[in-house]
Amino acid sequence: MARLRKPRSRAQRIVLFAVAVAALFGGYYWGSLYAPKVSTHQVLRPLERPVPLQPFELLDRNGQPFTLERLQGRWSLLFSGSTTSDQATRDLLTLGTRVLNRLAQWPELQSRTRIVFLSLDPDRDTPERLSRFFGGYGADFIALTGEMEQIRQLAQQIGVTFKRVEGTEPGDYRIDHSTSIALVDPDARVVGLFTGLVDAASIAADIRQQADMGEDR
Repeated sequence: MARLRKPRSRAQRIVLFAVAVAALFGGYYWGSLYAPKVSTHQVLRPLERPVPLQPFELLDRNGQPFTLERLQGRWSLLFSGSTTSDQATRDLLTLGTRVLNRLAQWPELQSRTRIVFLSLDPDRDTPERLSRFFGGYGADFIALTGEMEQIRQLAQQIGVTFKRVEGTEPGDYRIDHSTSIALVDPDARVVGLFTGLVDAASIAADIRQQADMGEDR
């Protein structure tokens, strides 16, 4: 014969309710404590620690030597491509212009930020060609070319992969490459990469965030 369960007293019910509530809010607290923090604007993929760039020797669009030392002292958005891919490169330059415009709300930071283009096609992107292509852009836009080995070494350091794909006609080829943008700090260290679809407002906000973090370090 089954035994009837004795009804719980009012005091027991109150204790059980309190335990349940504590478990619920305790789970919420610990879950929120250890949940990943997601920024509402961040598109930067920060590196675990900044990676210093290694020395290199390239040429700017004026044919002047451009070395690692010239990256120091300012923030740089460093991207790569080929002027033969005219529209893709101009789209990135337009993005760079918008980023600098967004940084106008922080004038001191804006004055310490520049856009750096690394050509992956030095056979066609001579300093003269780069000078013509970048003719409408100011001193905050730097275009680099040089020996392929130097270009390859710098590209590797900023997370860019590329290859030359030969066409059907002699001398006809294209440069296939990844499209990440590296954020380089005033100590010439890569602090993170922008990948995928990005917008100027988010990039500017991330530069500001990294600059603030740098001041705290």
